[in-house]
Amino acid sequence: MTVSELARKAGINQATASKKLNAGKTPAQILEEAESWKAKQANRKTKTEVAPGDGESYSEAQRRKEIALADLRELELSLKSGDLVPIAEVNAWVAGMIVEARNILLRIAPDLQDQLALTSDPAEINSLISGKVDTALDALSQKLVR
Repeated sequence: MTVSELARKAGINQATASKKLNAGKTPAQILEEAESWKAKQANRKTKTEVAPGDGESYSEAQRRKEIALADLRELELSLKSGDLVPIAEVNAWVAGMIVEARNILLRIAPDLQDQLALTSDPAEINSLISGKVDTALDALSQKLVR
């Protein structure tokens, strides 16, 4: 069987048939793979063509509806109990924390500039900066607890 005959029988192009033959596959294996692939494609196409609810019994539809309603009620309960928070609230809170962190950190240099100008001891400089950074981190962590 020639490559073109194999390609025609398998429903694939000649380049694909040639690659598969060069990879050591037999014509029978190539034909079997092509049939398997076609069956998968047909199955996939059938699944996408069926609209939601098609072929669904009344009891199946009712069950699906009840599950969806139960899921919705669980979400509402989670919101009311505080286990779940709207993303807009989270985004607003995080943005506020970022602004607060920025403001606290930007105050470090002006607060220390006079003290740092008067000292040349690296250990004291390190101690002053570390102290201010620790104070800033403590202030931020206090805001997280609230």
